[in-house]
Amino acid sequence: MTDQTVGLVSAASLGAWLLKANPTIYPIAEWIQDRPDEPVTSWSVQRNYRSAMMEAGQPVYLWISGDGRDIEPGVWGYGVVTGPCEVGTADSRWLDRDAASGAGYYAMTEINFLASPVSRSALNSDPRFADLEVLKVPAGSNPSFLTIDQARALRELAQAADRGTCPRCRNGEILHVVFGMLPPGSLDGEPPWVTEGGCVIMGLPTNRHCPACGLDWLATSGGRPQARTLHELRTLLGCDSTAGLEDLLWDHCDVDVHVEDVPDDHDEVGALSLRIGTRGVTLEFPFSVTEFIVTVDELLAEVLDDWDEELRG
Repeated sequence: MTDQTVGLVSAASLGAWLLKANPTIYPIAEWIQDRPDEPVTSWSVQRNYRSAMMEAGQPVYLWISGDGRDIEPGVWGYGVVTGPCEVGTADSRWLDRDAASGAGYYAMTEINFLASPVSRSALNSDPRFADLEVLKVPAGSNPSFLTIDQARALRELAQAADRGTCPRCRNGEILHVVFGMLPPGSLDGEPPWVTEGGCVIMGLPTNRHCPACGLDWLATSGGRPQARTLHELRTLLGCDSTAGLEDLLWDHCDVDVHVEDVPDDHDEVGALSLRIGTRGVTLEFPFSVTEFIVTVDELLAEVLDDWDEELRG
C-alpha cells in the first residue's frame, strides 16, 4: 500500500478497519449464539476508495449496531483482512432481501468473535474514542475505520473482553497459556495474563489455566471452553458423574437422556453419543459447551415435533 492520503483515511493514519453489522438486516445475533466458533470470512461492504484500500494482514473489527434488544451493540469480533475485496452474492440468511440484493462486494476476512463484547456504552464513556467515526456517524461508510491510537486502545479493551472466566469457579483472573518453542520476545506487547507454558504439553493440550481452582482447559479463539472427553464435558458443566450430567439434561429437557463415550477405530474415545428421547446424534471431540447445548436443544425440538405429529395423526 502506498503512503498516500485518500479522503479521510490514509495508509499512514489507518489503525484498523471496522466492519458494521445491522442485526435487523443480517441475523448476526443468531450466528454468535449458534455458531460462536465459526469465523467471519467475508462481509458486505460498499465499493469505494476505502474498500479498495483493504489488504491482507490489516487488522479488522466487527461492529454490531442496533437498539440492544437482540444483542448488545458494540465490538464483537477481531481479526485480520485476508485479501482484497471480491465481488460476491448474498447468502440465504439475510433478513432484508432488498439489502441482500444490493450486497455485491465483500471484504475477505478472518474474524473471530470475542468471549464478550466491547460495548458501545463503554466506548462512549472512554475519552480515547471521542472522535471514533462509528460513534459520531453511525450511518456512515462501511467499512468504517480507526486511527492508530484508537486501534491501539481498542485492542487493549478487546484483549480484556476476550480474557474469559473459569468455567468451573467463574474466576475472571485466568491465564492464557502459550506452549511451544517461542522465539525471544514472542509475547512482547501481550497483556500480563498471557504466559509461556513451556515447550512440551504433558497430556491433553490446554491453553487456559485458573490459578484459583487449578483447572486447565482448552478454549477456542473466542475464549469458549472446549471438551475433549466426556470427563471434561462433565467438569465444564459442573457434574461429578455421567449420571449427574444426564440428570442435568433431564431437568432441561424433561425427557429421557443418555450420554456415553464412543470409541474410534483404535479403541480410543473419539466421540460422544447423545440421545434425547427417541432422537440421537454422535458428536466428535473436541466441541465447545455452546455446541453441545445447541445440539441438545435441536434434538429436543425434533422430539417435540415428533410428538406433535403423533398427536395430529
